[in-house]
Amino acid sequence: MKQFFKMMFASMTGFILAGVILIFIFIGIIFSQISSLQAEKVVTVKTNTVLNLNMSGQLDERTSQDPFENYDFINMSNDK
Repeated sequence: MKQFFKMMFASMTGFILAGVILIFIFIGIIFSQISSLQAEKVVTVKTNTVLNLNMSGQLDERTSQDPFENYDFINMSNDK
């Protein structure tokens, strides 16, 4: 009987500890998503502003069939 209670309490402790760790992970994910939304800056364009385009690069006429080819999953943004 003593062995049963020992294993039961060990299982309960592991289950509760895993739940607490998962809660902290989810809270961290939520806070990181909220902070990334607040980082957007509003850009204002003044009058008589000139747009300078650099045309020295290559412009592809066809794009890849894979829509996630240039997507950065770590920063959740498109590379190009």
